[in-house]
Amino acid sequence: MNRPIKFRAWIPPEQIMVEVSDLNWNLFGLAVGWNSEESVTGKRSNIAPANYNLMQFTGLLDKNGKEIYEGDIVEGKIRTNDVSLGLFNRAKEIKAVEFKHPPDDFNKKPHYTVWLEYKLRGIVEWDAHSANFRVKDLNNEHWTWRLFCGGGDMCAETGRIEVVGNIYEK
Repeated sequence: MNRPIKFRAWIPPEQIMVEVSDLNWNLFGLAVGWNSEESVTGKRSNIAPANYNLMQFTGLLDKNGKEIYEGDIVEGKIRTNDVSLGLFNRAKEIKAVEFKHPPDDFNKKPHYTVWLEYKLRGIVEWDAHSANFRVKDLNNEHWTWRLFCGGGDMCAETGRIEVVGNIYEK
């Protein structure tokens, strides 16, 4: 996956979200810079490391074309074929979706796959263990869904989810 490396930052003292234009190491750590509203005059704003929360762009867009960053809250319907998740115990939250596949070299007749569709609400996080962005499910604290994958059993397809907020802005 080839993606632009971009960051945004939440600046708690000012209660604003900014698009980071540069990152600078100084004696105190990593400082962020961004173009302020007066950017046409060439003025820039910088802030010390202790005064911001940095979030990385995942390289993915939601179903509306909005960029997805760490810390975003996303919602949408996702599909899984993993019946070991205990989704059957949550019948109010899921529905079975049947897909008809045309005949192919292996299956000479049309065949069907049943997927479970689940309403996801979660927070985008970086998972260092798998080196992947994941969505931590707010409906079930034990589940996380891969945000970028080529399909699979626990994958939140970005074409089916949308960013509805982030963990900092109310």
